[in-house]
Amino acid sequence: MKKRSGKFANFNDYLLSGSWKKNADETKKICLLDDRAALDSYHRYENLEEELKAIFESVSAPSPIELPRAKAGYRSDSGSYRSYYDETTKRIVQDHYSWLQDLAPYEF
Repeated sequence: MKKRSGKFANFNDYLLSGSWKKNADETKKICLLDDRAALDSYHRYENLEEELKAIFESVSAPSPIELPRAKAGYRSDSGSYRSYYDETTKRIVQDHYSWLQDLAPYEF
């Protein structure tokens, strides 16, 4: 979305600008209370539909409706998120999200 706005030429430019850090810091405020996990569990967005079904099943509730695909097709490629990162941008994100690794570890 940022690339389409014309503000950034590519994903690396966006990450190197640091403009994403404000949203990242807001995420930290939601996920942590007094520097401890605010929730019992954290789930990956890329598995959201399956994760929600499992959560609803665990509490014997009807499964949620199928999630909308509001931005499906927004990207012209379908590559893995890993393909967007080089060693520099990996390090930037890993450093800024180091607090998240204990809650929901991601690997590049």
